[in-house]
Amino acid sequence: MKYKLASLFLASSLMWPAVNSAKDSLVKVPNTPISRKILAKLGLDYSCMGGSKEHLHYLMNDEAREAFRKHQHSKMALFEAQEVVAEDVNSMFPELSNDSDLGIYHTYEEMETVLKSYESQYSDIFRLEVGAKSYEGRNIYVAHLGNPEAEKSFFFMGSHHSREWISVEVPLAIIKELLQKYERDEQTRNLIDTTNIVIIPMLNPDGAVYSREKYKMWRKNRKPTEDSRYVGVDNNRNYDYKWGLIGASSWPGSDTYMGPHAESEVENQLIVSLAQKHNFTGAISFHSYSELVIWPWGYTDKIQSKDHATFAKYGKEMGKIMGYKPMQISGLYPAAGGFDDRLYADFGVLAYTFELGKWFVPKEHEVPEILENSIKAVRYFLVNARDPFAGVSNTPVYEAMRYLEKIVYDLEVKADEDARWDSVALLDKFEVKEIEQAMEELAMDSTLRSRILQALAKSRRYGGLYTAQ
Repeated sequence: MKYKLASLFLASSLMWPAVNSAKDSLVKVPNTPISRKILAKLGLDYSCMGGSKEHLHYLMNDEAREAFRKHQHSKMALFEAQEVVAEDVNSMFPELSNDSDLGIYHTYEEMETVLKSYESQYSDIFRLEVGAKSYEGRNIYVAHLGNPEAEKSFFFMGSHHSREWISVEVPLAIIKELLQKYERDEQTRNLIDTTNIVIIPMLNPDGAVYSREKYKMWRKNRKPTEDSRYVGVDNNRNYDYKWGLIGASSWPGSDTYMGPHAESEVENQLIVSLAQKHNFTGAISFHSYSELVIWPWGYTDKIQSKDHATFAKYGKEMGKIMGYKPMQISGLYPAAGGFDDRLYADFGVLAYTFELGKWFVPKEHEVPEILENSIKAVRYFLVNARDPFAGVSNTPVYEAMRYLEKIVYDLEVKADEDARWDSVALLDKFEVKEIEQAMEELAMDSTLRSRILQALAKSRRYGGLYTAQ
């Protein structure tokens, strides 16, 4: 690929000064396969800094400058349309007089005080539980609202990631809204009386405290590696569904470090235990930023899920309420080991992520609108998504879609070439037209579609499976 001479050099602010001599900058590049390939080769995280279908963000920090210094050819093969979004990422965080007063944002201690006050004031409909202890010994609080015996259960949570301060404020605002309106609003009272609502405002308290007090851009939890050289695991890459497949790093120093093994972290173990116990109907995990409402699959962009139409139905409505773009997670970039995929794949939960605002910590004047719209979206979800899969019929096409999801997984994951294609035998019970319709419903990648059909044809022609060429 040829590049114009001008594209071989970056703007003066990105000329890779000596390590430790420059501020950390936020850089925007085109969201293309070549962009993702170069950034991944350099070990630079692009799946944790916000983005869209059109652009990716990455952090030009000491590690990035060192990576570019070592790989001059990658520096020369960079992007024509590169742009510095912020010369200093710290300037995008609120200016605070001291770390004990975060303005509109809650400290861990303030959150704890608020939750305990609710427990005292609304004991009939609110219960507070310590779901787990963090590595540094902090309580991970689980709030229970409503009727624990109710048939319908919903789950809301914030702060997978430390620097996403707004993700804590929305769950707290939801709790406040439901409790304070219980006595004077009929819809709220009906929801509380007929629903089991579980909320974790701050899943990752250690990281949240560290971000607020030490280093604002901190993302992960604070558990050190076994050799203590690095600290932290990305909780939203640690779930045991397609763990480590794509979009996560095996290097402990990375912001997207997936952990030593799937669900190695107490935070993730807590989420799974709650899903097992409560049989959630729907769930929303709040993050920031990018103004998106997103849903599975995250681990692959080769297919949609078999329930994509259902996800899109509710996701689009919540997107309208929020003023956000609704889309499949992997429409940005594939990333495995995430919350949404795990809850949907293994527990049948209608699971979404909201990417709130235009930065990790929105400016204070932006927060009230984000909270108001989020509460409206959650109300819509609680009222309308009580039996979201009721209209789904287990037709031969739908069943074929389920088998095709497994086949795609095998092709993505299994190392042995013959084993990768063994699951094609699952399709033997279906007619070709049913398989083709299922592929259409899944919006399956055309190349993958052809390969699967060829493998199936060989299997049927010769009475045994043959590896697709």
